[in-house]
Amino acid sequence: MGLRWTVRTIDWGEPNVWGRTRIRAALLWLFCAWSVGTPALAAEFRQDFRGKPYDASLFRPTGPGFATAIRSDKKGLRIVLPPEHGKKPPVGVVLKTGIKGDFEITMEFEVVNVKEPEGGQGAGPSLYLTMVSPAQTAVTTGWQLKPGGETVFFAHRASTPPGSAREHRVKSAPATGRSGKLRIVRTGAVLAYLAAEGDSDSFKEIDQFEVGREDVNGVRVAAANGGSPTLVDVRIGSLNVLADELGDLSPPPPVRSRWPLWIGTILVLAAGAGYGVWRRR
Repeated sequence: MGLRWTVRTIDWGEPNVWGRTRIRAALLWLFCAWSVGTPALAAEFRQDFRGKPYDASLFRPTGPGFATAIRSDKKGLRIVLPPEHGKKPPVGVVLKTGIKGDFEITMEFEVVNVKEPEGGQGAGPSLYLTMVSPAQTAVTTGWQLKPGGETVFFAHRASTPPGSAREHRVKSAPATGRSGKLRIVRTGAVLAYLAAEGDSDSFKEIDQFEVGREDVNGVRVAAANGGSPTLVDVRIGSLNVLADELGDLSPPPPVRSRWPLWIGTILVLAAGAGYGVWRRR
């Protein structure tokens, strides 16, 4: 349906014409702003983990025992931490690319089975980012089953100001289901954590703060037990990244063998030593 513009000649002597003109101008400005919208982010990366292993040229595994903890099934990337995992770090995969400028990172997850932890911060899936900053800023969002049985979405930031100890900021919001989407968005210098339940695309904000414009050098999707030996069984369905700029997603060049260099060096040294002996004789 097209737009039809009506041109009306204004009688400046008409009562209240200035008020009505200002109102119409404001409405027109709002319509134009709505029509244009916000600029789209230039770079996009999407990875669906369903029914296929993760691409080793795009992701690297991380965490103790990842070889047995990570596998693929038809519903996504399956990560299982048994109670024997103890208080070891999270296990997952890290995206092999950097991110610059504004970004929107979304992880789709499903909690298959998580046993209530007896202690620690909580157990479940998480989305974790590290930044290139002197304060070593790191941000995490996730779904957690807390000691006591409460389920929450959480937002965490860690940083180390110059001359200070590591600082932590944590906020949480109730989670009613065991699947959904986690999202971290940076616009300008402001970073926001959001979460959506189940298949919904209706995101609610958990927290936001000013984080600066430093580049992101790590994006990890993982399963974590929060420092308590408990069973954690989760699926990561997909990871989507929109950003102003992404690093090179092509696989790194193969590492060349150094054997030819060593062999050549040994031969040169041997020849030099033989020549020296011959000269002395």
